[in-house]
Order: sequence, then structure tokens, then C-alpha cells
Amino acid sequence: MDDTYEQRASGIAEPEWVYWMNRGEIDVMAGRCLIELGEPARAEPLLSNAIDGYEADHVREVALYMSWLAESYARVGEMDAARDTLVRAREVSHGVNSVRLDTRIQEVEGLAD
Repeated sequence: MDDTYEQRASGIAEPEWVYWMNRGEIDVMAGRCLIELGEPARAEPLLSNAIDGYEADHVREVALYMSWLAESYARVGEMDAARDTLVRAREVSHGVNSVRLDTRIQEVEGLAD
């Protein structure tokens, strides 16, 4: 995907679903996959960079991505970093009504205990 993304150019037809892809989204997906593949340490820089690149008005996405960052920390045994990241995710998402986000944060909190 990285190679294809880097080779994109105007005038080349792309599938309709590509409109929402950017470097940040690609890095988040790669980070999530690395966690699932048992390589959480490799996920951390991808997730951190993606989170840092999002604007403040994308609070739900940022909080969700922070939950995966917290999971990457928990899976490598950095429990303080995992808990701190979850606290930040809750702060960022204060006032956001999302069952998916709440469920996700609770699941990761179980790993960080």
C-alpha cells in the first residue's frame, strides 16, 4: 500500500473509496495490523505520528487511535504509558457520544490494569 500510495498522481483513475485515504489513515491501519500480528512495538511510532497529524476537530478519531496506541503500550508491558494514553483519550473525547469509542477504551483499560 505504501508503494501504491506514493505513486498516486492526478489523471490516474482510483477506486471511489480512496478519497478518505491519507498518510495518517494508512499509518493507523498499519499500526492496528501490527498489534494484531503481535508486533506492538512497531505500531507505536506509526500511531503516534498519525495522532500528532490530526486536527483538533477530529476528536472521535483521535481518541480511537489513542486507544490503539494505548494497546500497543500495554502489549509491550509499558502499563504507565498505556494508562496515561487512555486518560488522554478520555479527555480528548469528553462530550463525544460514541458507544464504539467507549467500548474500545474499556476493552483496552482491561489490558492496562
